[in-house]
Amino acid sequence: MQQGSERCQKEIAGLGVPVYDSKLHFDTSAALRQKGNFALAERILGDKGAIWPGYISEGIDSVLKAGTKRLCRMLTFEIWMRQLNDENFRKRCLAGMN
Repeated sequence: MQQGSERCQKEIAGLGVPVYDSKLHFDTSAALRQKGNFALAERILGDKGAIWPGYISEGIDSVLKAGTKRLCRMLTFEIWMRQLNDENFRKRCLAGMN
C-alpha cells in the first residue's frame, strides 16, 4: 500500500468509517451500525424538505427497510439533489468554471 493511501485510510477510519482494504472500500453496513449514523440517514431522508419523494414513489419505511445498498443509494441521491438545488452551491460551482 502506498503512503498516501495509508494516510487516507487513517483519516477515513478516524471518522468512524470501517475501511476493509487498501483501495479504501468500506463496509457500509458497519458504517450504518456506528452510533448515530443510521439515525442521521433516517433524519435526512425523512426531512419535510426532502427531494427524493418527488422522484421515487416508495415511502420512507420501505427505503429504510430495503437494505444497506438501497438506503445508501437513496441517501446519495438526496444529498446530491440538495447540492444541485442549493443556489449558493450552484453559484460557487459556476464561479469556479470561469
